[in-house]
Amino acid sequence: MLEYFTDALGIQEPRVKDTLEYLSEKYDGQEFIYQSHEYVYGIILVYCYPEWGTYETERVRVRREVVDGEVQYMDTYFSILIREDGEAEVLAVCTDLGLKAKVFMETDDFYNNQFDSSKTYEDFVKWDPEDGQLSLRGYAIFLETDDFTKCELVADQINEAMKAKKYNCGMGIIFCNQEKFEYYNRANSGEIREDDSVVWLTRSTGLKEVID
Repeated sequence: MLEYFTDALGIQEPRVKDTLEYLSEKYDGQEFIYQSHEYVYGIILVYCYPEWGTYETERVRVRREVVDGEVQYMDTYFSILIREDGEAEVLAVCTDLGLKAKVFMETDDFYNNQFDSSKTYEDFVKWDPEDGQLSLRGYAIFLETDDFTKCELVADQINEAMKAKKYNCGMGIIFCNQEKFEYYNRANSGEIREDDSVVWLTRSTGLKEVID
């Protein structure tokens, strides 16, 4: 059963207040702005964003669940903290291939208390392969081009370069003319419409296990 709340009284719900307090404490006092919350089969999902950002580009989800009488939390804010470093790695791959690119990393992965404001992208990269499995990261890669005949070839080149770097990821690779390339940004990157000026391809490195 799902119940959804967006009114101002929602933030007064004790479990929602506790969730926001947990999030602020976890991330060194960062304040978060409440947006809404919902109940999904006993689990509370709180939607918010850091006071320095916007809901459109820095949406955070916090999951509150009671397991064996213990309240447990997971959140997506750490994804936002590390996204610039992750995007920089992919952008470097595109630059090495001579491509003009914009890169936006998906930030919907949940993390527990292991990752907070004291941890960095380097900490995450070191931790990721410990269980023999690589986390699947998602990227939207926008490329400026005036030659749409080579999109498949270029997408394959990016994918092979990402495999060589041992990045386990799925990619939406969007080829645009100059006007559309300048138009797309983090806020509207999910509103892609294919036409004569936009070609959207998908690729995945498919690295299920850690490569030595």
